[in-house]
Amino acid sequence: MPMLTSGKVDRKQLPEPGARLVLVEGDVVAARTTIEQEVAAMWAEALGVPVQDLSVTADFFTALSGHSLAAALAVSQARVAYPAAGLSIADLYAHPTVEAFAGLLGERLDEAPAPVQEAGPNEPLRMSYQPRSWPNRLRRLVTGFSQAALIYLLVSLVGLPVAVAYTDYDGSLSADLMWELVTWVPIAYLAARWVLPVPAIRLFSIGVRPGNYPMWGRVHLQTWAIRRLMELSPATALAGSPMFAWYLRALGARVGKRCHIATAQLGVPGLIDIGDDASIGYGAHLQPVSIRTGRVSLERVSIADRAFVGSSSLVAEGGRIGVDGVLTEHSVISPGGCVPDGEVWGGSPATAAPTVNPLLEEILVREPAPQQWMVWWSMLTHGLLVGFLATLLAGPLYVLSACAVLGLARAVVVDSTPEGVFALASPIGVQRWFVDKIFELSLVLTNSLFATLYTPVWLRLLGAKIGRGSEVSTLAHVDPELLDIADEGFVADMAHVGSAVCHRGYLAMARTVVGSRAFVGNASFVPAGSSLQPDSLVGVHTLAPGIVPAGTSWLGSPAIYLPHRQESQSFDERLTFNPSRRQVIERGVFEFFRATAPASILGCSVYLALISVSQVSRGQPYPVVAVLTPLLLLAGSCLTVLLSVAAKWVIVGDYAQRVEPLWSRFVRKSELVTGLYEAAAVPVLLHMLCGTPFLAPVLRLFGARIGRRVYLDTTYFTEFDLVDIGDDVSVGSGVSLQTHLFEDRVMKMSTVTLQDASDIGDRAVVLYDAVV
Repeated sequence: MPMLTSGKVDRKQLPEPGARLVLVEGDVVAARTTIEQEVAAMWAEALGVPVQDLSVTADFFTALSGHSLAAALAVSQARVAYPAAGLSIADLYAHPTVEAFAGLLGERLDEAPAPVQEAGPNEPLRMSYQPRSWPNRLRRLVTGFSQAALIYLLVSLVGLPVAVAYTDYDGSLSADLMWELVTWVPIAYLAARWVLPVPAIRLFSIGVRPGNYPMWGRVHLQTWAIRRLMELSPATALAGSPMFAWYLRALGARVGKRCHIATAQLGVPGLIDIGDDASIGYGAHLQPVSIRTGRVSLERVSIADRAFVGSSSLVAEGGRIGVDGVLTEHSVISPGGCVPDGEVWGGSPATAAPTVNPLLEEILVREPAPQQWMVWWSMLTHGLLVGFLATLLAGPLYVLSACAVLGLARAVVVDSTPEGVFALASPIGVQRWFVDKIFELSLVLTNSLFATLYTPVWLRLLGAKIGRGSEVSTLAHVDPELLDIADEGFVADMAHVGSAVCHRGYLAMARTVVGSRAFVGNASFVPAGSSLQPDSLVGVHTLAPGIVPAGTSWLGSPAIYLPHRQESQSFDERLTFNPSRRQVIERGVFEFFRATAPASILGCSVYLALISVSQVSRGQPYPVVAVLTPLLLLAGSCLTVLLSVAAKWVIVGDYAQRVEPLWSRFVRKSELVTGLYEAAAVPVLLHMLCGTPFLAPVLRLFGARIGRRVYLDTTYFTEFDLVDIGDDVSVGSGVSLQTHLFEDRVMKMSTVTLQDASDIGDRAVVLYDAVV
């Protein structure tokens, strides 16, 4: 055997295996029915084994060495052949033999398995393609230019005081000019954020009613404008406080008394009803609008009295949570779905659930807690001041200062975070709200710091216990003091780890533990009080099942136990867990620039834009400068995007399918490019272009292959060249086209293909190698 210096077999030097090993116990039982024969053929193709060696009584995982990817391929083929059966991955895990799976298909199709006919198997059923009535080019063009005009007007709100100041001083730089800018630009920004959204959203909500409307039409433009204004508004700062209910009522939402709303992801407020004593958890999405099949669908979302929507859940258009109903964490109510009164539902899609989060169960047995208000106002003001001070800095000094200000603010206001159940209107409840705002500000102001060597240091300063060699990306809604990550743990992008539970005026918190070499996948949800034991794995978008036994793997919501998962390519541990000193230093240098370069690039772009304003304002009247200033600021934003594009092509070039260990130089380069894209290009311009015709052309500059008439409402791309999107595709809000994963500390990247006229719903994750 060819060997590595570590003493392990060098797999790269081995020939490709001829066939998968199959465990045969007893005789091979051949297919006896048409459905069994077809299922056996699908499984043989997905597993790479001869169909004649596949016994209908053999277990897909333990006997046939199947893993989650092979299961996905097998179920995908079965969905195409039997579209009426409504198959899911969970069905294969529950029926892991050809015999059992074919029996399930027979039940779903409401027919008994028929004997095999001599004429051969039936032709598989195919999904029929229905031609769509896509909007004409003129309407798309008009809506696109209307969106561009609205973006220009929003930039003008900040650009106007800049134009006035430079015109007053005839473009000459002076201390008085700088003082005027420092005084009036923040005032204009705060006015635009706190005052403008209420009347503007009310105006754009006129005529927006439940129904089905053409894409790129008037209602589409109105809902797009409302969603952009919601992002501009102080909704994120107010979420979780009693003032948020008042603010939502001002925006047109129907909100009852004593509600606790911890999320700002509320789509179109005028189509949302929230009853008395209802609770909406962190990062939950109430989405009364969706775009699919070339149409815009609007339906009210209703959360009844005393209902509970768990953190990271989604209630789609027309969804309803009944009186005293509970939608557990990380669950989905499909369009038009309903949780009946008094019932507990969970999962994706949601079904009746036998249990709830123990912390929520402890809250439900208590009487509603009393409310207090005065203390919230002072805390809100203090939080805004911290955010304002942090935004005045730039470059490396900006990152250090932002961390110092946020860390100091937390240390001054928060003593320690206890475990247990407490009233929201109590000092501990206020402290928890303040910690949430600090962490949200951290994700915004120091986003480029996450997923680097410096992340564990930053989290330790905030109170978390992070072991040696741990890798932590962008955590969401976590209390650092109640988070323990053991040595060499791995937490991927936007995982929710230890989110508190709030309902009926109470707050429940518990310590969350991620064990040694445990893996928490992208966008997964680990409830507060969970314990992931060593070497366990919680997959992408998975709801962790509380106590995760050592060495086990779980996927889905509710989580499915994976008896066998695909092994990563073997690499020397010096490239995965035990890097050399030289590798650590090299990574530290790369990630220093990843953490600080975005702020420096943004600062340079603003500087150049202001210099340009200085030049054009000399001898020009107010109206001319007022019109040109927003254009120059947008030009600075475009420059930032173009610098990010250039960095991608110079540093990485063309992304291709590959497998790389965590500590390889390629991963450092790729993460540097990702940092520039996410922390510079996206916030300065691309986020504003979501839902417009202009986002696709910009992403093509990065290397993505995107067809005609594509609707994109997300910027969650990384390896751009591996994304292939066909014509007339709709990609919803918050969708992640996940072209790579870091399972087993090995970066695996491959293609994501969205074929013509496909639809991807809000917050979906499309994994690499998937074809939709």
